[in-house]
Amino acid sequence: GSRLGITTVVSTDSIRHMMRSFVDEKDNPLLWASTYHAGEYLDPTSVAQAKAKRKDGKMISVP
Repeated sequence: GSRLGITTVVSTDSIRHMMRSFVDEKDNPLLWASTYHAGEYLDPTSVAQAKAKRKDGKMISVP
């Protein structure tokens, strides 16, 4: 057995592929975007707010 008790691992690409069968591209373009281009689909206002919170120390930054 695994030390952490993890018996099954599924890639995020597999999860995204499955989720796409439930959501239209027009409804969630980020889900349909390539991982390498996903940042282009983020809302600029939300990104700016998240950066401001991180700068103020209100949000934990994960490397």
